[in-house]
Amino acid sequence: MAEIDLFHYSPVPSPLKNLDPRIKFSLLLLYTVLIYQVHTWGLVLLTAIATILFFSGKPSLKHLLFRGKGILILGILIYFATYGAEKNTITALLSVLRFVTTVLLGMCLISTTLPEEIEKAVYWFLKPLPFISASVIATRIRLTFMFIPDLMETAEKIKEARISRCIQRERNPFKKMTTLIIPLLSSVIERAEVTAFAMEARCYTDKKHYTLKHLTLKDYAAAAVGLGAAGLSILL
Repeated sequence: MAEIDLFHYSPVPSPLKNLDPRIKFSLLLLYTVLIYQVHTWGLVLLTAIATILFFSGKPSLKHLLFRGKGILILGILIYFATYGAEKNTITALLSVLRFVTTVLLGMCLISTTLPEEIEKAVYWFLKPLPFISASVIATRIRLTFMFIPDLMETAEKIKEARISRCIQRERNPFKKMTTLIIPLLSSVIERAEVTAFAMEARCYTDKKHYTLKHLTLKDYAAAAVGLGAAGLSILL
C-alpha cells in the first residue's frame, strides 16, 4: 500500500482528495492566518482539525519519525528562541504548536493535491489581478512543488554518501556544511537547467488555457464546514 510522504503527493484515499483545489487552497490560507491570531482554545481546535485531516491519509508512523527529524529540530529551536525572548513556557509551547499546525496544514494540501491542480488554483486566484502574469506565477509555484521531493531525495543521497566517506567524524563544522550544501545547490541548479531546456524544447509560452471543474455540492459543503470551524476557533 502506498504511504503518505512528507511534501509528496500521495495516492492514499483521503477526505480531501476529491475536493476542488480552490476550496483547499482558500481554507489553507484562512487557517494559516487564524493560527497566529486566535487564542489558545481556538488554536487547539485548529490543531485538532489539521491532525485529523493529516492522519486520515493513513501515514506510516515509522516514516514520519524518519522524515520529521528536521521539523522536530525546528520546533525545538522555536521553543528555546521564544522562551528566551518571552521567559514563558506556555507562550513557547504555543509557538511550537502554531508551527506544527502550519506544517500539518501544508502537508495536507501537498499530499492530497497534484502540482497541476495547485497551478490551476493559483492561476484562478491571480487571474483577476491586473499587471500580474498569473500563468507565469502559477507555473513557478507548480515547479517549486515538483522540485521539493527531488530536493529531499537528493539531500538523502548526499547524506548517505557523506556517511560512507565518514564525513560525520569531521570536526570542522564549516567543512561538514559545505559537503552537504555545495552538492545540493549544484544538483538544484542542474535540475533547473534541465527543466528550462525541456520547457524551451516544448515551446513553452505563458499564454496557457486552464480548465477548472465546476464546484460540486461536496465542495460547497466542505467550504461551509471549514468556515464554520474557522468561526468557532475565533469565538473560543
